[in-house]
Amino acid sequence: MNVTPKFFKSLLDSRDTTVNIQQWEKVLQLYKEGRYTDVIYGILDYVDPAIMQKRGSADKMAFAIPHGSAVINIDISNDRLDINAPFLRLPTDGGQIPLLRQVTQINFTPLDLAQIKLEEDLLSFHYECPIELAEPYKIYEVFREICTYADYYDDVFINEFGASWIQLPVTEKYDTATLDKVWNNIQYLLTESQKYVDYFEKHRMPLLALDVMIITLKKIEYYVSPQGLLRSKIEKTVRFMEANTPPTDRLSKGKGFIKELINFDRAEFDKDIYKIEVFVPYKYNSSMDNIKQNFEFSHKNAKTEIERGDHVGACLSLQFAFFNLFYYNDVNDELSHYVSEAMVKTSNMPWNEASKILYDTMEGIMKGNIRKEQAKKKRSFWDTLFGRA
Repeated sequence: MNVTPKFFKSLLDSRDTTVNIQQWEKVLQLYKEGRYTDVIYGILDYVDPAIMQKRGSADKMAFAIPHGSAVINIDISNDRLDINAPFLRLPTDGGQIPLLRQVTQINFTPLDLAQIKLEEDLLSFHYECPIELAEPYKIYEVFREICTYADYYDDVFINEFGASWIQLPVTEKYDTATLDKVWNNIQYLLTESQKYVDYFEKHRMPLLALDVMIITLKKIEYYVSPQGLLRSKIEKTVRFMEANTPPTDRLSKGKGFIKELINFDRAEFDKDIYKIEVFVPYKYNSSMDNIKQNFEFSHKNAKTEIERGDHVGACLSLQFAFFNLFYYNDVNDELSHYVSEAMVKTSNMPWNEASKILYDTMEGIMKGNIRKEQAKKKRSFWDTLFGRA
């Protein structure tokens, strides 16, 4: 346990987003001017400029936008906005009553704006309002709410109650060799995390054991972005382990889930490893100012830990912050590459060496020096090549 845990670079080519932040001020201005139909167009352009061309009707008054196994249907008229997303088909052999009880609960919470309705044997998300009440923040949240919870509950309801998809999600599968690699690497991360957890528990450092388990789950999400039931299980466990519950409960839950993932059926695992087309991302698109604000505690904490020689604590504090960044946010390529380079470099490195590199990486972000640091690395390469370093 003298080195940091292993890190595998993400299989995703990019962790960036199609969301165009600069578009939002224009959307707000359109709403102030009372151009309500243009507000809807503006929100779609904000999410992805390609939607208007690819997913709209000829008159641009109706849109059908796929998101996982759901299709978000948007209908605009002179005086109304209607949004609906057919979701799942009720089970035919029992399970209907407990499923509908669950739906009733979901309509109270976590749903705030949209509602799930039953029409014959189909469950659909619905939202409608007069077009003049299509306030941009509210409508974007409706889209995000439907996409997030349709994505989360479809696999849960299929697995637990026997519901079925109305249509299969459009997915991009990985080849067999890649799936073998993913399985083996994730198994490595899981079994390695057990060793660190055992070590920290043995040395009466339960909070570090918790950090290792949470980091491991977020590391898996970063590595391959699993979908389906596997993703739902990871998200549910992470929420529990980050909740304000007794550490002993969280430790027990985390260790049990790590063991469950190690014993996860391989065929079921492979079914949940794929890329999927999305409408509104379930992750956020944070500005650099927000990212720096979120890093403040870890940055300060890691500095204190390094000064007192606690390099293990510093590394875990910094890794926790970096994996939080990837877990909760879509990250632009420049920042993603900057952080992942440091993670690759410090993988299985002695704690005291890794803590300095990880801290310097966060320091570069806090000071806004990412481009300077990357330019420095490029100059160093050429200096080395021509014998100037």
